[in-house]
Amino acid sequence: MSEVAATPRPIKKAKTRARVAVVLGAVSFVAVGAIAWNALQAVNETFAEDAAERATEKALQLAAAQEPPAPKEVIKVVYVPRPTPAPRAEPEPEPVVAPEPDPLIEPETLVEADPKILPDAEPAVLRTCVDDLRTFTAGRTILFNIGSAEVDPGKLQQLRLLGEMAAACDDAVIRVTGHSDSSGSDLINLGLSWERADNTIAALEAFGFSTEAFEPLGFGARSPIAQGDDADDELNRRVEFQVYKKSEQDN
Repeated sequence: MSEVAATPRPIKKAKTRARVAVVLGAVSFVAVGAIAWNALQAVNETFAEDAAERATEKALQLAAAQEPPAPKEVIKVVYVPRPTPAPRAEPEPEPVVAPEPDPLIEPETLVEADPKILPDAEPAVLRTCVDDLRTFTAGRTILFNIGSAEVDPGKLQQLRLLGEMAAACDDAVIRVTGHSDSSGSDLINLGLSWERADNTIAALEAFGFSTEAFEPLGFGARSPIAQGDDADDELNRRVEFQVYKKSEQDN
């Protein structure tokens, strides 16, 4: 019993000593590391101080070897006023001497023109409103479709201008003549030509113009302006305008 109880005690002491030895070893290692670090820091500081001292001495040597810059030369600018030029003397104008008349040359006499030699003056031509209406209506023809007496809407603006000019011309009489092509009977073509003339005047009246100066007249197919194939018949289905003076009509 005594041997069994006494056996674990030396082992426990040995473990304790081993642990203490480990702790002491670790502490010693840390202490040695700190001492080494401090020594390294001291060496670095010493090296830095030596390097700074050497750089300072080198800078002082270089500064002493350089020559000071020469002082800059100061140039003083003096303003000299520009002299005012003396006024220029203008030359005196030379006296104008009138030329003496030549006694050998007689002054020209005015010769009156012989009225017999002058050409006869042409009388002035006064343009009247009737002339303007004739110029406006010349070549202005209203065409119609086959068998139709309806006025083309594209011609209404032209009729409105004609109505304005006729309203301003009291001495004008405007004959509105209707025509047709040769297709169909003469009786139908004659009635169709009259209807085309009447519808043209009715379009003028629709604009509010007085139609007393307009006279309708139908010719049927008796006055063609184109003869040939069917394509030329379109020119015959038309309404034309003739302008006369009212004074001429009264006589």
